Amino acid sequence: MLYSDRRYDISEQVLRTILRTNNQNQIVSRREKKKLEQESIISKPNTEVSRIVEIDNKKNEEGKKNELESEKKNLTIEERKKILEEKRKKILDARKAILEDKNISKDSTFTKN
Repeated sequence: MLYSDRRYDISEQVLRTILRTNNQNQIVSRREKKKLEQESIISKPNTEVSRIVEIDNKKNEEGKKNELESEKKNLTIEERKKILEEKRKKILDARKAILEDKNISKDSTFTKN
């Protein structure tokens, strides 16, 4: 299967049963059997609770991602505004310089005559 929903994923169960059968073939004493049974009981997750927890975690992660993206957008907008303001100031300064040069040259032409 290329893709399936998490709830249809039985790979953990398959692995658990494979490991259990391999371990049972190697077990000789009763203590080891009890130990293995306890481990298998402990490793079985409550599927409903685990699904709810997974869903909550996904929602929290998505919320955090959305917050980070909005912060990045806000930062980029503010940065863009600053850059545009700087460009505007440079253009205005250049215009003022050109106008001042023209005024100086006009004043100098009037004084020469």
